Amino acid sequence: MYTKALFVRRRDEYERVDISAIHYIEKQQNDCLIVTAEKTVSVFGSLTALHERLGGLGFCRVHQSYLVSMDHVERVKYGQVTVRGKRIPIGDLYAKSFYALLVRQPDVEIRPRQKPPPIRKRSKKRGLE
Repeated sequence: MYTKALFVRRRDEYERVDISAIHYIEKQQNDCLIVTAEKTVSVFGSLTALHERLGGLGFCRVHQSYLVSMDHVERVKYGQVTVRGKRIPIGDLYAKSFYALLVRQPDVEIRPRQKPPPIRKRSKKRGLE
């Protein structure tokens, strides 16, 4: 069955990548890097297009540059997800859907992490002369 594999085009050939072996996909400039335990495959295209092809197969967009396999998530801590030893940031736009998928409760409302207030510089008061 073809749903267990993704055929990606690399120049003049197609390469088979088992979907269950994909740990994460990283967008770098015009290419996407499909990272598995055995290899990293570079393919031309958008992360959005790959996400659509992998829709419903356990993948979640966590950042504008990353798509992770929920089966390979090792740890989630402080706005980061660890997959195969690599720390991947969780973007504010994707946090709610990621955490809902993580706990498998689609109605859960989780607020994005708040940014700390900006640090104000102290102004030096000049004395009257």
